[in-house]
Amino acid sequence: MLDPDTRTGLIYIDVENRDLKLKPGMHARVSIVASSHDAMVVPLSSIMERDKSEFVFTVDPAAGTASRQFIRTGIRTNDAVEVINGLADDAQVITIGSRMIAEGTQLEVTVADWKLPPATALVASEPDTGSASAD
Repeated sequence: MLDPDTRTGLIYIDVENRDLKLKPGMHARVSIVASSHDAMVVPLSSIMERDKSEFVFTVDPAAGTASRQFIRTGIRTNDAVEVINGLADDAQVITIGSRMIAEGTQLEVTVADWKLPPATALVASEPDTGSASAD
């Protein structure tokens, strides 16, 4: 049961500790995975907000200009955000310098593959569920 004031709770887990690096009373911040699914994700740094609406800039390939795309977002990690709708599967999202452009800005595009590091795979989880005790 979580404490409603601190949003923390005490849990007990079995952890392999061959090196004896974990000591009684140590704490850890954990995320509990509720479910996972394939999702379209963009770097957190590419998302901007205006009037409580979120958007990204994409490249209009025909004109070579920036195009604002309003999106609906879902799950967030430290560096990635799920895009639920508002973005085509093949959209080229502007990830660097997007705060320095506006709708219709002429662009010189450099394409880079952006991949999530394996340790930060996007999964549905409870945000900062609190501390776990190694007692």
